[in-house]
Amino acid sequence: MKSGKRTSPAHRPAKASHSASAPALAKSISGRVLACIGFLCAVPILLEFTMTRHPHFPGEGRFAFYTGLGLVASLLVAGGGWLLKFFLARPGDYYDR
Repeated sequence: MKSGKRTSPAHRPAKASHSASAPALAKSISGRVLACIGFLCAVPILLEFTMTRHPHFPGEGRFAFYTGLGLVASLLVAGGGWLLKFFLARPGDYYDR
């Protein structure tokens, strides 16, 4: 049973600050995000087993063709954006002038 005594704030042990638990929280969130991304990547591959293919083009009937095509397309878009930054980006001291 608890005693009726109250302790003043000066006598209470200090609580850990939020910044001390921030790395653990970030690691937990990044782990969850990676798990969700992994799940979203696995779903199309698992759905390959349930689909009947009627290919119209060579290679379209291969296992995980559309998954690979999506990966290649997204990498091309990301690489194109990376290349565009060299032509469209402003210099680092643009606003200091």
